Amino acid sequence: MHELIASPFLDDYLVLRPGSVRGLKIPHGRYLELRQAATGAEPCPPWLADAVRRHWELDVAGRTVADLVLVRERSPYGYGRASYELNLGCNYDCEHCYLGLKRFKGLPWPERQRLLHILRDAGVLWLQLTGGEPLIDKLFAEVYELAFELGMMVSISSNGSRLSNARILDLLTTRRPYRLTLSVYGATPDGYDRLARRRAPASRPGRARTRSLHCWPETRHRLRIARGTSMQRIDWVELPPGLRLAVESRTGPVLTATTAAEGKNSEVAAFLRTVGGHVFIKGLRSDHPRVWTQEREAMVNPYIRHVGPRLLWHVDTEGWNVLGFEHVAGRHADYSPRSPDLPLVVHAMQRLGATSCPELPLKRAEERWACYLDDGAALELLRGDTLLHTDYNPMNVLVAGDTARIVDWAWPTRGAAWIDPACLVLRLMAAGHRPLEAEVWAAQVPAWAQAPREAIDTFALISLRMWDEIATDDPQPWKRQMQAMVQEWAAFRHLRN
Repeated sequence: MHELIASPFLDDYLVLRPGSVRGLKIPHGRYLELRQAATGAEPCPPWLADAVRRHWELDVAGRTVADLVLVRERSPYGYGRASYELNLGCNYDCEHCYLGLKRFKGLPWPERQRLLHILRDAGVLWLQLTGGEPLIDKLFAEVYELAFELGMMVSISSNGSRLSNARILDLLTTRRPYRLTLSVYGATPDGYDRLARRRAPASRPGRARTRSLHCWPETRHRLRIARGTSMQRIDWVELPPGLRLAVESRTGPVLTATTAAEGKNSEVAAFLRTVGGHVFIKGLRSDHPRVWTQEREAMVNPYIRHVGPRLLWHVDTEGWNVLGFEHVAGRHADYSPRSPDLPLVVHAMQRLGATSCPELPLKRAEERWACYLDDGAALELLRGDTLLHTDYNPMNVLVAGDTARIVDWAWPTRGAAWIDPACLVLRLMAAGHRPLEAEVWAAQVPAWAQAPREAIDTFALISLRMWDEIATDDPQPWKRQMQAMVQEWAAFRHLRN
């Protein structure tokens, strides 16, 4: 069984190790050297042994290339990544699931073998296995093992309920995946059970997940596990009493509380009717990986009150970080073509575009998106001193009367003023606009009209690579839609990834 993979990838040549996020980029000549050495019994060259020791603390001195490295051929098709849905069945019945009728049947084994060889021959190096739920597929082990043997870096997206299965444990610890992404539904075991809607009443999915995760240390192998969180909102009455008291000390007694239905990023989001008026609250647990977005939103609020709601208070107690905002009695913006909301959205963006970025520790645009572009000169086109919102999902724009208010400031960025209109273009396309129509609306923002074409092309290319990565790692329908929109926009601007 190989321990390294040497493979062409787009215009580069890589050496990878299954189960590791690290890799080596090697010259074409080194790749040819390994390719030739793998056909005989030649020892591992010193340059490779040294690099492997430094990167992975693995001693390969004296071993042959044929024993150590699987060398992949260049494909004339040039694909790099793919996602394979093994089936559309699942052992959960989550309320948010888009599958509808869950069909457990997948391809027969001969066709799966043929498909995997086609993917390998097309150049696919990173392969995501998903579903439905891939781990319940009767041929999961065979598919995973063959993909591994063909030299693919395999990722798995799973609900994790079958991780305690002995065969799966053995497979994933002897042939380690590049990434294992587990969906965690709900913030508590009861919330998890309620959202997953397991068919067996005695089953406790949250506790079953805990048992599964506890199996991993016993294997003595480190596996890269990423947790994908699909949040189920926590109602006001489910919050700790101490937290509710802290909130009511600022609002007065809460008379009624309505949990918000929209949005994806807050564990708590509710409209409170209090003796002192209406308040909107949003929050995350204090140990949540994205709790920094709460702090960032509180930090920028004094500078965006001309386009967004005012922050009234901020509490961090009882294990929760909660923001309280003035209530905006509005509705979410309608981005569809000919919507009367569009001029209001553009006007709000024009006002924001005239706002200089305060001296706050915000990420700069040229740094935030640097991972998607190697060209330092092109990244400099993103540089600027405007305060940007960057997430123009229509759920983040509230229309009240003749005014649009921009909410949910989790991703404020310092950069060129034309970037926000560029972000809006994709959202308008997702709402039904043609690329040219979306750009006509963006052009009503002066910064867009004045931006060099090269700058907008650069951001379109960055967006193309970013949404390709997002949709590949987690192929939810809305992410796939955004991927399709940015591909259409890039084609309109005659760009290639």
